[in-house]
Amino acid sequence: MLQSTIDYLIIALQTITDIENVFQVLPFAKTDAELHQYFEDSTNNDARIQAWEISNISSTENRENAGNVIEWQHIIQIQGFLSLDYDDPNGPAQQMQTWIDAIKLLFLNDNKLGKTVNSRGALRHLLNQPDLFYNRLCHHSVFELPVTTKHAL
Repeated sequence: MLQSTIDYLIIALQTITDIENVFQVLPFAKTDAELHQYFEDSTNNDARIQAWEISNISSTENRENAGNVIEWQHIIQIQGFLSLDYDDPNGPAQQMQTWIDAIKLLFLNDNKLGKTVNSRGALRHLLNQPDLFYNRLCHHSVFELPVTTKHAL
């Protein structure tokens, strides 16, 4: 059940204009060639790096109904990286902000995602700041989404 939510999020995120390189687990790149193979931003002529990861970062068990049902509270993390462009220092920051706004709209407008922005159980935008990704200075944005799954015993 949780995997289907992550799969849906990966597909949904890829519907946003110019978002690409979306993974459940970021591939490990040992060389610059692999780095560009996995993460190159094909929408930009100067081979900027772009990567998105959607993963379950935590799970907490809770038993209900005298132990007949196990409820899991998961935190799904969506994080994106976009390398800085020294020829256009404001371009990547503006692009990341455009994507942040588009992700919020995606959650507001998609019934399967539960219209979950700024309410209980909501998508939360935690940060948008410079960070290193494979030793490249990038804009790094992180969202969290609480997801509950229930399993009968």
